[in-house]
Amino acid sequence: MADFRAIEAASRTLRALLRDRMVEPVSVTLAPPDIEPEDVAEERRVNLYLLEVKEHAQLKNQMPPGDGAPGAYGRPPLSLELIYLLTTHVPSETGPEADLTCQRMLGDSLGALHDHAIVTRSLLAITANDRPLGAPILDPGLLDEHEAIKINLHPTALDDFAKVWTALPAAAFRRAVMLTVSVVQIESIMPSVSPRPVATRRIATALLRRPAIGSVFAAPASPGDPETETRVRLGQEITIRGQNLQGAGTWVRLGGLDPITVTPENGGARLRIVLPDTTYPAAADPPGPRPIPPSARLRAGVLPVQVIVLQAMESVSGGRDDLGTPGALLQKVFSDMGVLQLLPEVTAVNPPSAAATPATTVVVQGRRLFAPGVATTILIGDVAIEAHRLAGAPPPDDRVEIPLASLAAMLPRPPAAGTDYPVRAIVDGAMSAPLAAGFKLLP
Repeated sequence: MADFRAIEAASRTLRALLRDRMVEPVSVTLAPPDIEPEDVAEERRVNLYLLEVKEHAQLKNQMPPGDGAPGAYGRPPLSLELIYLLTTHVPSETGPEADLTCQRMLGDSLGALHDHAIVTRSLLAITANDRPLGAPILDPGLLDEHEAIKINLHPTALDDFAKVWTALPAAAFRRAVMLTVSVVQIESIMPSVSPRPVATRRIATALLRRPAIGSVFAAPASPGDPETETRVRLGQEITIRGQNLQGAGTWVRLGGLDPITVTPENGGARLRIVLPDTTYPAAADPPGPRPIPPSARLRAGVLPVQVIVLQAMESVSGGRDDLGTPGALLQKVFSDMGVLQLLPEVTAVNPPSAAATPATTVVVQGRRLFAPGVATTILIGDVAIEAHRLAGAPPPDDRVEIPLASLAAMLPRPPAAGTDYPVRAIVDGAMSAPLAAGFKLLP
């Protein structure tokens, strides 16, 4: 692969291609467009100026095929795109045919670049203008490159050229095009990183007995009650029925909580666990009791449930040069997902009675009444009012406030003694049980 001289080699290749393949050969120089190079025998000339160097983003992390030792990584080459400014020049810009002569050279050079837009090692010199007859046009420093040199016209607006010539006030505005040459790669001089060889091989096999959840429901209050209730509350026991729920160890993961160890029943067909609120139980992994961070606590709405079973597997382990030693290996296997609906809870309303004036605000207390990014709605009777987290309330967000400005217009006018209404909360589609006579609307 090319070293730090790859950019220079690309410029030499372009110069050799123009000198060899232009129909009317002229001098080809590599200089800033406002400089007149010394010792140029030809009166007419084509100039190439390296205007910009850009990194080729698509090849940033790609090693050339077959390059480097197997498994080596971390030292891909620097892949570049080169932007050239091609201009044509004559000794006098004021001659009657000066501009036409420059246009003639411009067409000749662009034709040569178009006919040989991909420069490979098989492109050989047909003249002795730059290279020996039959020698590769490609510079010797690029002969072993995996990526070929590709030449394209660079899309350029008139303003882009104006900026170039404005920066060179002493030079005339000349005929010019921009060329893109890609891909030019520079090999890294840093040694490649090779991973350590495998010292011990291990193969583990087992007849997969993946745990499967058949149903998840709230534990019935009495024997014989239906096992179909999927709406649950914090502190309530739930039951998981399924297959292959028993192993060397069994855990249940509730939402985003850490797994909690459970004891399988009925030969691994049933599990029971209590939904924790603010504290992990002693059976948690890592062990509790310990507080559950507020951001990780179970939220009202959809509650995913998953079972993790530690199963035994047969294994063979050993070095690279022996037959291996049989053994046993324990591996955690994850079940499919079960789904419950965790309900919010309303425990109190403060004040318990008020008139629905524009300045009236009521605070609703309970558990899991608010979650960031999820709407909370309070139902007073059949009227829905959007709730907001109580200002200044620390997490967990179990207090929300509601304005009563529009309540009087949506409910019947109360008598002098007021009217009692049940209060419920809806969070992420989960609705709490009603707090009977939770709020009294006064006239």
